Amino acid sequence: MNAHSTDSRVCHQGSLTIDSATRDPLAVLLLSTDILREYGGRLSSGMLKEQREAMHLAAVQLTSAMSGKATGR
Repeated sequence: MNAHSTDSRVCHQGSLTIDSATRDPLAVLLLSTDILREYGGRLSSGMLKEQREAMHLAAVQLTSAMSGKATGR
């Protein structure tokens, strides 16, 4: 990975936390899966849990949006 990349999908090892409040649910899911694919073996159990929780919340938000329900955001 290029440390100077401006690609918003690139997540450098020092910045694995996703700010889900500033990203739409689909972006959170995509970024989380990219993080797990790239760094899964090197993440602490806490970071893995955080990624899984972000993915779960994003999936719930997408499901609500697709069914026309409010997400409480």
